Amino acid sequence: MRSCHWVLLTVFLVITFAFSIIAFDASAAGPVVPHPDYPLIDIEVQQSEGQVHFRFYWRDEKGKPPKRLPVDAWNIAVYMPGGTPTIWEIISPRNGQRTTQATYGLVPQGFQQTVPTEGAAPPLEVNRQYYVGVSGEGGIGSASFTYTGP
Repeated sequence: MRSCHWVLLTVFLVITFAFSIIAFDASAAGPVVPHPDYPLIDIEVQQSEGQVHFRFYWRDEKGKPPKRLPVDAWNIAVYMPGGTPTIWEIISPRNGQRTTQATYGLVPQGFQQTVPTEGAAPPLEVNRQYYVGVSGEGGIGSASFTYTGP
């Protein structure tokens, strides 16, 4: 029974810590810029035919040369700069599915869309900067991207 309490406390502290340090730098420029303070999960952003694809990696610095290993994510959110709210977010229910990649507006099997609560993700505006944040195995990560359109 005691070990169960420690496990629950540890999970609570990790989640609290992860959500307390997610921050986005509104001054970041360029097509994809990992957040300099929290690079635990690297996010690769690729755009093709109007779709935005995200892939999640953990950076293994121990090897020579360093490797990028796919990492599971369970919470993915897209934000706009300037402190505006989340425009799209998907989560995996507790003990649910995980994914190493996602496409804006498409909900992977086993995930739930939480923002918007109803309907499809809003269309992205061409030449506008956005941020993507992720929580997953190994921590959190964020990156910025400028939507290039179809």
